[in-house]
Amino acid sequence: MIARRASVALVLALPAIISVMIVVIWQQHGVNPITGDEPHYLLIADSLLRDGDLRVLNNYQIDTPVRRALPPGQAALDAHTVNGYSIHDPGLPLLLLPAYAMGGVLGAKVWMALLLGLVPFSVYRRAMAILPGTHWPLPLALIIGLGQPFLIGGGQIYPDLLAGLIIFELLGVWAEARSAPAWWVGGLLALLPWLHLKFLPPAALLALLYALRAIRPHPPAPSPTCGRGGAARSAIPAILLAASVAALGMYNLRAFGSILGPYQPGDATGDLGRVAMIAVGLHLDRMQGIFFQAPTFLLGVFGLAIFAAEDRRLALACGAIYLMVLLPSAAHTNWYGGTSFAGRFFWAVALLWCFPLLYAIRHLRQRGLGSLAAAALAVAIMLEGVFAAKVLIPNAYTYTTPPHAAASWMDSNPYADFLDLTPIQRARWLPSFQDPEVAARATANWIFGGMIVCLTLTGICALRRRGQACLALWRVFAITAVGATWQMPPAIRPAVLGVDLELRRGERYVAAGPRGAIQPGAYAVALDYTPGERLGWECALVGKAGGRAVLAAGGLPASEAQRRLHTICVIPRASDRSARFELRLYGPHGGAIDLWRIEIQPLNDR
Repeated sequence: MIARRASVALVLALPAIISVMIVVIWQQHGVNPITGDEPHYLLIADSLLRDGDLRVLNNYQIDTPVRRALPPGQAALDAHTVNGYSIHDPGLPLLLLPAYAMGGVLGAKVWMALLLGLVPFSVYRRAMAILPGTHWPLPLALIIGLGQPFLIGGGQIYPDLLAGLIIFELLGVWAEARSAPAWWVGGLLALLPWLHLKFLPPAALLALLYALRAIRPHPPAPSPTCGRGGAARSAIPAILLAASVAALGMYNLRAFGSILGPYQPGDATGDLGRVAMIAVGLHLDRMQGIFFQAPTFLLGVFGLAIFAAEDRRLALACGAIYLMVLLPSAAHTNWYGGTSFAGRFFWAVALLWCFPLLYAIRHLRQRGLGSLAAAALAVAIMLEGVFAAKVLIPNAYTYTTPPHAAASWMDSNPYADFLDLTPIQRARWLPSFQDPEVAARATANWIFGGMIVCLTLTGICALRRRGQACLALWRVFAITAVGATWQMPPAIRPAVLGVDLELRRGERYVAAGPRGAIQPGAYAVALDYTPGERLGWECALVGKAGGRAVLAAGGLPASEAQRRLHTICVIPRASDRSARFELRLYGPHGGAIDLWRIEIQPLNDR
């Protein structure tokens, strides 16, 4: 028995080992250095280590391991401080302090990867409780641990994945009614609000659930926090959480003059339409969505109804916590999490999908359809492998970029790259939730949303043994989806100057184009300008070394009036994929040309 447990533990440690290897390799090759909020969290740890306090303003002004780890050429960090204190919560830096002291930035990243290496162990325990006596727990724990976002995001200096792991573990212990030390439960609960204030409501709900389970266990079972100490010990988690919240409030009051800390009403948007778009996008956006990054959890969508039917209390608790965490993130004015790995705003709730996933597999196995579950997981793993293979190497979409109206055809993702989709194909086949107007009109968004609804209804049909109704549902969906894709034009908006296009002026020319490379295809280019003299124009691809491959060229007559240029430029599929597209006007005084409007839009490829 001991030997088997040791072998299982070694297998479950594999994701942590691989995650640490990824962190070290990236560090050695300068890939994915600390960006976004990461250096600000680390500077809190630096202040604790160097000065023994939380006043970090001076740490921004001196040479530190954090400053030396910034990407080459990056300007000095803007201080994220109020009254000298960091606007970021100090819980994560406190956890990172020993590792940062021993190994600097790399040590902190490795320590994060090791902490998140506990994910497969937690999933394994939940799987053993839901699928006892089967061969499923170990492979499922490995699939989750080696999948998105845990493997690649494990070394990122953000509290989201760690908070999600704590919430998942505490929910699992509560649901299984296992005896657990009260100080351990209370300590984890007390840590949550120090990681980020948005984790206080889930912590409070979990404390309430543990207290209610101790008072009225259902079904009758030992309290998950009492053990042999009696029911009185069940109050310890709530007491520890209350003490933690009081201490956090006092710190915030001293540092920021408010018990809520640096957070202000303006940190959350009141635009409900945008909140709804981001909330849906965190599930279905081609790059930000959990179901695109981790297709394995689509089986959890099928299992939602099964989960609710078999463990209603746990399902309701998961649903409440899911909304408590996801909605504040969707309302954040820094769309999708700013300069961090894409999808970061769903990291804290990702593990909650393991519950319906496990119940779905149990249901299929009980119906003699275990092979169907295995096949579905195999397909999901292949899709996830495509995603992981692309984001493991430097690319243009690993990090969140500011949302923009032309994202539906300009922005790529691993699947678009793997299939080499044209801009129109991206807009037609891949959902995009970057612009409210486009998101509401995009056929692909409605189709993928309909697929999620159908998967959920399929779970209900499976519960009620209505296979024919399920088949009819999917037939209707397939016909509707194919018809809509074929008949409805893709929802696209042109790339415009100042948002999607940047202007560059030289001594005798003015040029405009996207900041990065765009896919091969035919593009309509519209330009309003006042030339004042005869000019030449050309569309070209500009390589990294400065070489130009002219795609189209022409002349413009002299005029004092505002004029308009409409042309079509075609980027061949055999062109340099790293080259930037550029429209250039040139002449004796080309740099002084007044440009009123520039738009670039892909043409339909049918």
